[in-house]
Amino acid sequence: MLGNQFKNFYSDFDKQRTAAEDVVKPKINRYYTKELTSIFNELLRKGQINPAVYFKKSTINEIYKDIYLYIGFNIGEWYIKNYFLNVKNNATYQAQWEQTYIFFAAKAADMFAPEIANAATQNAMKVFAELMTEADFATLGFEAKAAILLEKTKAMSKTYVNRIVATEANRIANYAIQNSALSFFEEQDLVKFWIAGGANIRDTHLAAMQRYGPSTDGIPMKENFYIGDDVMMRPTSGNIAKENVNCKCVMATRAKPNAVSIGPDVEDFDFSMGVGYRPTGSY
Repeated sequence: MLGNQFKNFYSDFDKQRTAAEDVVKPKINRYYTKELTSIFNELLRKGQINPAVYFKKSTINEIYKDIYLYIGFNIGEWYIKNYFLNVKNNATYQAQWEQTYIFFAAKAADMFAPEIANAATQNAMKVFAELMTEADFATLGFEAKAAILLEKTKAMSKTYVNRIVATEANRIANYAIQNSALSFFEEQDLVKFWIAGGANIRDTHLAAMQRYGPSTDGIPMKENFYIGDDVMMRPTSGNIAKENVNCKCVMATRAKPNAVSIGPDVEDFDFSMGVGYRPTGSY
C-alpha cells in the first residue's frame, strides 16, 4: 500500500501537470495560429494549397521537445522533492535526463507528426470548402472572409493544442515519474501503483485502480499493467488509442522497506537545468 504521504497525490499531480501544460501551450498555440492563418489565406487567394508546406515535421519535433523537456523536468523535480525523502548519495542526472527526454520526444514525434500535420491541413481545407458553399460567406470580400477565418483559426488552434498537450503531457509526466524513481532505486527495489483520474475516467482505468491502486500491494516495477485489451508499463504508454488518448491517470512508485537508495540526496540534487528550461519565442 502507499503511505499517508500519497493521500493527496493525484490532486497534487494534476495541479502540477496542469500548471506545466499552461507554460508550454502559448508557444504551440502561436505556431498553430500562424500555420492555419497561412493555409486559409492561401485558400482564399488560390483556392488550393500544397499540404507539404505546412506543419513540417522538423517543427513538430521541436514542439515535442519543448513539451517533453519542460514537463519532464518539472514533474521529475516535483516528484522527487515531494515523494522521495531521506535518500542518500550525491550525484546529478541532469544531462542524462535531458538526453532521455529529447530521445523520447523524437520517437513520439516520429510516430505522430504525420497524423498531426494531416489532421490540421485536411480539416482546414474541409472547413474552408464548407464555408464556401454558404452564400453569405462566398459573396463576402477578401478581408471579410479573412476575418471570419481568423476566428475559425483561433478556435481550431485552441482545440488542437489542448488535445496534443494534454495527451503528451501525461505521457511524459508518467515517464518522468518512472525515470525519477529509477534514478534513486534499483528496479527490483520498486513497486508501482495505478491511480485513475480525470473528468471522464474509463471503466477499464477504474478497474485498473481496483487491481493496482493505492489500497493494494502494487506490482513490481518491471511488470506491466493490464488495462482493458492493452498492456503498458505506465499510463499512456500503451498501443490502443481508446486506452491512451486524453488519459489523465498517473503512476505512483514506492521503494520496498529495506531498499537502499542509489541516487543523490534530495538536498544536494541540482535542478537548475530543469527549472531554467522554458519554451519561449516562436517556432
